[in-house]
Parts: sequence; structure tokens; C-alpha cells
Amino acid sequence: MRKWIWIVGLAALAACNQQPNTPQVLKPGGWVEIDQKLDVNVVFVGFQEGRGENQINPRVFQSGLPTSYQTLNRYPNFYGLKEYTGNNFDFNYKIKFADTAFADKLFAYLSSIAVPKPLTTYQRSYNCQKNLANPNDPSTDLPCPAAATNTALQIPDTPSSNHWIDAASVEQWLVQNAPSIGVDPTKYTVFFLNWYGRPDFRFHVYTKTDDPDPDTGYNFGQERASRKMIAWGGTPANPSGAVGRVWFVDLSAGPERWSDNWDITRADVDGDQVTDYRIPPFWEYGSLKPTYRPFNNLSGDLAKITRYVAVNLLFTPSPLYRVQITPPLMPSNIQVTVSVYQGDPTVDGSSFIQSGLMNTRWNALQPVNRFSTKISSIPYTAAAKQAYDCVATQNPCDPGSQISQAGGDLFLYNFAQLPGVLSANQTPGTDYQVPVFAYHEPNPDPNVPEPFLGLADDDWTTGTQSMVYAIDSQADRALGYGFTTTLIHEVGHHTALSHPHDGYDPGEDVDYGAGGPFYYAQLGDESHSIMSYIDLSSEFGQFNRDSMNRYLVAAYLNQANAILKVAADSGQSNSIQAQVLNADASARRALASYQAMNYDGAAQQAKAAYSAVVAAVQSAGVSIPKFVWYEGFTLFSTAASTVMRNILHSQGLRKQGVVGQSLSGTRILHYFPIDDTRWAERRNLP
Repeated sequence: MRKWIWIVGLAALAACNQQPNTPQVLKPGGWVEIDQKLDVNVVFVGFQEGRGENQINPRVFQSGLPTSYQTLNRYPNFYGLKEYTGNNFDFNYKIKFADTAFADKLFAYLSSIAVPKPLTTYQRSYNCQKNLANPNDPSTDLPCPAAATNTALQIPDTPSSNHWIDAASVEQWLVQNAPSIGVDPTKYTVFFLNWYGRPDFRFHVYTKTDDPDPDTGYNFGQERASRKMIAWGGTPANPSGAVGRVWFVDLSAGPERWSDNWDITRADVDGDQVTDYRIPPFWEYGSLKPTYRPFNNLSGDLAKITRYVAVNLLFTPSPLYRVQITPPLMPSNIQVTVSVYQGDPTVDGSSFIQSGLMNTRWNALQPVNRFSTKISSIPYTAAAKQAYDCVATQNPCDPGSQISQAGGDLFLYNFAQLPGVLSANQTPGTDYQVPVFAYHEPNPDPNVPEPFLGLADDDWTTGTQSMVYAIDSQADRALGYGFTTTLIHEVGHHTALSHPHDGYDPGEDVDYGAGGPFYYAQLGDESHSIMSYIDLSSEFGQFNRDSMNRYLVAAYLNQANAILKVAADSGQSNSIQAQVLNADASARRALASYQAMNYDGAAQQAKAAYSAVVAAVQSAGVSIPKFVWYEGFTLFSTAASTVMRNILHSQGLRKQGVVGQSLSGTRILHYFPIDDTRWAERRNLP
């Protein structure tokens, strides 16, 4: 509480344009903790309040919600290094049951934009409780052997008994109409919807079909039954619109494949021998028929979605990596250096990399910095190919190396290439290069499956971001994937962002992915974000942008203090007092904007404060250090940490189902804590 009052006091001081005599935020070696009280709206539409199995008990619901959140850098945490970012939250939940008039208006709108369609593969699969996806012909379903006897209902199967509803349109309607029931949609808001039970109900799914893959033109939202959803939100505001922070979940939609709520029979749906907790359609609550678990606690299930998906993964997530990258001298001009291994002689792999689009996406994520891209080819030598094959086949190139045994042969080989690649591609004015190694493969050898689409690797020592790898081939493009969206996604990781389907819960001190007891976290992918695996958005959404700006505000202020400590140690504090006092005014304005949820403005002011400190210290003749992970880095130093990394994964994360498949379907084991190998098979779901 004391910290929060301090921040509010600074915000008030900034708002009144009062100039203190001494810096309030910027102090040599100081650490700024930004404590923010956040209102979180939870709105129930079409639900009854009560204690029944299919009713909402507010007391039970709220008892499952977190009261606070403290963000940390997740990858260092995998090595046992607790690094908090300085972004802390206290939550004030505003729970509301929408009135009948609002529900009538909403469901009338849904009816007006609903497009009649046949049932999806997975709605039919629900009817017979058997996966009817045809692996040989995704355009047709397998026959249903018999109607299931344990479902609460059978969905009518006619050419028009299902309906497609545009997800973003519904999100926008909720943003525009929320004020009519006293809900501020600029605050983080979860809408839980239930249309079922009304006379105007229609079976339906939500769609997003306006953003095909930029390299292949393939429209995942249009073509794939697995991309028909029950949730959506996080669309960024257009230049003329107000920011909305809404995510909705409709338990009367679907059932769907992405969160596998069509299957109410099998306990383990992903084959890892662990029960996978899913949230069924609304009509299953209170059913006495035999299912893999009793559906008798709707309030508790919706609390799980709110805590472990909305709050932890979408609204206030922890970053994957340190956003400061090269502390304390953070980069402003970031070059993504893409080195293409040309493994397919029939076509230039760089033709599937759209640097202009990538730069646009990254610059929208971090408007205070400038991203550029430089692409070149690199010899695909026998040694380079061997390193790739060793990872793909899980046969270490060097059985005597801990890193090689852990699946790190791409790291080992490309680390050796790094000095030459970076020096050859250095552009004047560039502060930092993101090293990307892109493998353009021919059609994959069945004996050498592709290990992933992309991976934002760490340094195998401290959880610091290191190199990025991406893979594309003719087979991948046939599935709809080029390099571009993969690289946007992976550089998003490298600069800090997590997936919307995995994250950290500080209350339980657990890092979790969408498996086992958290399987329903797949719902986080049903949001506007390139960081999702659902392939419906090629840009960073509002939740991504809010999070990134918050990380940057804390980083700029704390790294400014670290730089002031360098100046103090050099005896130069007195000579820069006036400049620091002016910079402190920008820092206080940043905190005021932050508290007002103007995170973009806060990042701009924090960057201004930081830049002023850097300029002052450098003008005083003080050299500012800059941490670069590969400078002075030796492979020998990683051995002990690699052992710990293996233990963490073999004993911890793998119990949550960190066993995945490649796009070609071959079963793989891997050792990375969070990477795109883990759920690669999901992206090929029909």
C-alpha cells in the first residue's frame, strides 16, 4: 500500500505541474516499483445468479480470482532466477449481471449478422463423441458410427443449422454498448455470454476471416474448422477509435476444436497420460450423464478462465524475456538480421520474407523504437545441415555435450557463425541486431521431420534471449505458412512477449502451459494476437501493446537509475543535477500516464526520461556499459545451467504435457521450456 500511495502522489504532482527540488523517481541505483490498482469488469450475459450447477454464485466465482499480480521475467525463472520487472497490480473486480434489455439487444445483433452454415467437423464430433476430422481429406468428415448417449443434447445437422458470426464485430458491439450498463470497456473486461435457452437461440461459432497469411494467401479462418471459435477480444483500436480492452467467451457457441470442449468423454485428449481440464458448452452443466468429469461448478470454471486465461495471459501477463535486452544501455534502433540457409535450390527462401510488413508490425508494438530488417543468404554447409538434422531427429551431434544432448545443436552451430554474421550485416546507427537463422528446406525427409516452425532461443545459461530460428518449406507453404508471420511471432518473443496460451501465476508461483489442469488455457489463443497459434492475426493486439508498453516504462525508469549509479560512481552526479531534474519530470509524467492506462503515452515519457539521462551522463564524459549476451560468452560456462534446464523440463514442465508433434505428425520430445515445438501439431489441425 505504501508504494501505491507513493506512485499516486507522484502522479498528482505531475498533474499539477509542480516541480520538486530533488528528483522523485530518478535516483542513482534506485528501483522503481509501479503498483497499479486495476478495475477488472466481469459481465455475465444470459446467466442466472444463484447456487445451481448452471448458475453463477458471485461468492464462489470471486473466491477463485487473484487479488494481485507481480510480473517477472519467465525464462530466467526457468533457471531459478527470480527477476521481477517492477510492474505490479492490485485488482478490483466489478461483477455485473447484464439486464434483460442488454441481452435482448446483444442476441438480436448476433442474429442479424449470423450467416447460416453447416455444422463444423467438431460440432458433428460432439454429437457422436468421436473425432471425425478426416486426415486424408480435410474437406470431408469421417462418418459418425453412432450418436453419443452421454451428451446433454444432439445438435441438429442440416445445411443451415450452424451459423458463422464475425468475432471482431461482436467485440466491437460490446465495446460500444458496454457503457449502457455502466461498464467502462477501456478497463479490462471479460464478457461471459450464454445465448442457449432463449427462443431466438441459434447454434453458432465465431470466425475471423480477414487476415490470410501474407506469403501464401491461405485463409486459416475461412478454411479450417479448427479455427471456428467460442471466444475473441484484444483487437487494437483504429487511429480514430477509442481503446477497448474486451475479451468475450460464449459458452453457448461451438463446441470447438481449439480448446477441445467438444470432447466431454475422454479425460486425456492429447495423449500425455494426464487429465485435460476443459470447459464444456453451457448446456452440459447439471447433466447427470457419464462424462470425464462432473460439470457441476459453472462458477468455479468461469473463475478459472478469468484467472488463468484473462488475467494471467491476456490482461497482465509476465514477459518471456527481459525487455531491456542490453541493459543498462537499451537499444533504440533494432535491426532484425535474417540469414537464410538456402536448402531448396528451386526457389529463393527470402522471397517468403516480407520485411516491410514485419517492420510495420514490430514498430507498432514498440513505437518508441525503430525496427528494420536486413536479409542475406548464408552457406548451407554439410555441418549446418548436420546440426539441423540432429535437432530434427533428436540424435545429438555431440553426445558428450550437455547442450547437444538437450537438443541445442542449432544453438551450438549458429553461435559459432554469429560473429561473422553480425559484423557482415552491421548497419550504421544500429544499436542491436536480433540474429535470425532461417532454414529454407525442400520437402521434408520423412526421416528428418521439421522440429518447429520457429523458436526464440535463450542463452542456455541465464534465460537471456539469444538467437531466433525459423523453418519454411514447400510442405509448410502447402499448409499455409511462409516465413513472415513466423518471424513476426518469434521476434515478438525475443523482445519480451509470451504466448497467450502459457504464462505465470504468482499466487501459486507456477509457470504453466495449455495442458493437463490448464488445458482450457488454449482459449487465450482466441484473441487478436500474432503471438497466438491460431493463425488469424498477423499483428500484435491491444493486450500485447499494453503489456509491452508497461514493461518498457519500468525498464526505462530502472535502467535510467542504473545509469545514474554509474555516473555517481564516477563522481559526476553533481554536474548533471539540472538535467536529471528535468528528466525526472518526464518520469513523473510517465507514471501519471501509466496510472491512467495511457500506456503508450507512458512509454513515450519514460523513454524521454531515459534518453535525457543517457545524454546527460554521456555529456559528462562517463562511459555507459552495455550488456550484450554473446560478448565474453563461452559455451563451457553453460554446462551447469544446461543440466539444471534439463532437470526442470524432465521433472516439471513435461508433466504438464510438454510432449508435442511436428507439423508432419512425428512424435517428438524436446527440452525447451516455452517454444513453438510444443504445440506445432495444433497449427496443422484441420
